[in-house]
Amino acid sequence: MALRNAWWMQTPQQPARGRLHHAQPHENWPWNQPVDGIGFSILEETLRKRAGSACKIDVYCYEHGKQAKWDFCEEVATSKELLQMIQRMSANSVTYIIRDMESEATQVLGHSLHISPRFFNTSYVRLRTDNPVERHLSYSLQFMDRYDVDTKPAEAQRLDTSPQYRFRATGSRYHNHTWHVTCIRLIFSKRDGNTAFDNVIQIDSADDAVANALKTLMLRDEERPLNEAEEHAGLGRLLSNTIYLVTYTWTAFFMEGGAHLQILSDKCLDEHLTPIEQLQYTRELHRLAPLWVQVRRRLSAAKDLSEQLLDHPFFKNINNFDNRSAVRALMTREVRVLDDQISRCNEMAEQTNVLISLIFNIATLQDTKAAVEESKAANALASSIRRVTMLTFIYLPLTLASSIFGMNITQITGAQSDSPLWAYFILAVTLMCATFGGWFIWSRQLSRTERRASKIAGASQVV
Repeated sequence: MALRNAWWMQTPQQPARGRLHHAQPHENWPWNQPVDGIGFSILEETLRKRAGSACKIDVYCYEHGKQAKWDFCEEVATSKELLQMIQRMSANSVTYIIRDMESEATQVLGHSLHISPRFFNTSYVRLRTDNPVERHLSYSLQFMDRYDVDTKPAEAQRLDTSPQYRFRATGSRYHNHTWHVTCIRLIFSKRDGNTAFDNVIQIDSADDAVANALKTLMLRDEERPLNEAEEHAGLGRLLSNTIYLVTYTWTAFFMEGGAHLQILSDKCLDEHLTPIEQLQYTRELHRLAPLWVQVRRRLSAAKDLSEQLLDHPFFKNINNFDNRSAVRALMTREVRVLDDQISRCNEMAEQTNVLISLIFNIATLQDTKAAVEESKAANALASSIRRVTMLTFIYLPLTLASSIFGMNITQITGAQSDSPLWAYFILAVTLMCATFGGWFIWSRQLSRTERRASKIAGASQVV
C-alpha cells in the first residue's frame, strides 16, 4: 500500500480546539479559520518562533479629495497600538506597511482586517497569486536586493540553495554587499462594499531601503489622478509603485552585473593572463552562469504578475467607478520595463558563456603556441643531429680505411713492403661513396613510400 504523503491524500488538519478560548478574539486566529486540505503549518511555525507583541508598521491614509497623495498617519510599535489604530481608522483607504511583526501583531492584523491565513502562509516560491476575484487582490513576489555581507533576509534563509552573489567593484576588490533573494507581499481587500479599502504590504525586516523608497513614492506630489476611482482610493498608483520598486532594484542589479562582466572581460583579454588566473576566472564565470537562470525566472514571474494585474476584476468597481483602464495604463509601463530586463538578462547570460568560451580558446591557443615552440625546438635538435650524422658519414669511412691499413696482415720489412698512400685514399673515397649512395637510395625509397601512402589516403577521403 502506497504511503499517503501528498497533501491531497492526507486527512485535513483540524484546528487546535485548546486555543479557541482566549480573552481577546484575535488570539484565536488563525486556528478559528476553516482548513481545507493544507493547513497553516508555515504560519504556525512563524507564530511560534516570533512570539511577542512588538511590531514596526507604518500606517498611511488616503482620503477622498486628496490630490493623488497618501498621508502618513503614524508608526505603531505594539499589537495594542495596532488594534487601537485599526478600530478608530475611518479613511477611505488605509495601507499598513509591515517592516517587522511578531506573533500577536500578526494575529491582530489578520483577525481585524479579515485577512486569509494563506497570505502569511506563503512558502518559498517565486510568485504566488490568489484567484482573480472582486473582493480582494493579493500576491507574493520574490526579487533580489542588496544586503551587508553579514546580513541575510528571512526569505533567503528559508532555502539553502537560494541564489546569492557578490559582484566585483574593481579588478581586485568586491562590493561590500551581497545580493540575496527577498520577498514582497501585498493584499488589497474591500470593506463596506466598494468604498473603503484595507491594504497590507509586507516586506522583510532587513529591507528598510525598500520601505523608505515606498514611503517616498507614496508621499510625493503627483499629477492629477487618472480617474475618479484613483482619486478616491489611490490603489492603482500604490500597486504600480510596488512593481516599480522591484524593477528599479533589478536595474541596479543589472548595472552591477554588467560592470562585473566588463571587469572579467578585461581580465580575460589581458596579454599576461596566467594559467592560474584562467582557472580562477573560469570558476567565477561558472558560478555566475546559473545566477542568470534564477534571475530570468524571477523576472518572468514579475512580468506574469504585471500582466495578470492589467485586467484584474478587483479594480472593476472602486467607489462605483471602473479603475481597470487606469491600472492598465500604469502597469503597461512596468511590463515593458520587465520585457527589457528579461532581454538584458539573456544578453548577460550569453556574454557569460562567451567569456567562458574565450578563456578556453585562449588556453587552447596558448597550448598550441607551446606545442609549436616545442616543435621548433625539436626541429632544431633534429637539424643538429643531422649535421652530426653528416659528419659521421665523412669520418666513418676514413676511420674504417685507417683501421684496415693499420692491420698487420703482411710482414712489414721496409719501405718496399709499406702500403702506398694512394691506396688509402682510393679505399676511403670508395667507402664514402658507398655510404652516401646507400643513404641516398634509402631516402628516395622512403620518400616514394610516403607519397604513395598520402595519395591512397587522399583518394579514400574523396570516396
